[in-house]
Amino acid sequence: MITLVLYSCTTTSYNLKQELSNLEKCKEIEPFFTKSRPCIKQSVISSQVLYPDLVLKMNELVDILEQRVNENKIKNQMAWLLLEENLVVATNASSEKSVNDAINKINNFLTTLY
Repeated sequence: MITLVLYSCTTTSYNLKQELSNLEKCKEIEPFFTKSRPCIKQSVISSQVLYPDLVLKMNELVDILEQRVNENKIKNQMAWLLLEENLVVATNASSEKSVNDAINKINNFLTTLY
C-alpha cells in the first residue's frame, strides 16, 4: 500500500513537471500570452489533466486570461503565472472529489478576474 502511494506521488510530480515544461515551450516559442494561445490550448488539451470538465475549465481560464491581458487589466507575465498556478491545481486532481475541488478552486479564481 505504501509503495502505491509513493508511486502515485511520483507520477503526479512527473506529470506536473511535464505540464509546466509544455507551458515553458509555448512561452519560448511566443512570449506574449495572447499570441501563445493556440499553443497553450493545445498543451491543455493534450495534457495529463485527464478529466474533461477540468480541461474545459482550463480552456475557459486561458480565454479569460487572454481577454484580461488584451484589456490591460493584467500584464503578460502575470497571465503566465496565473495559468501556471491553476495548471498545478488541475494536474494534481486525481479522483472525482479532487477534480470537483480543483474545479471549485479554479471557479473561485475566475470570479476574481471578472
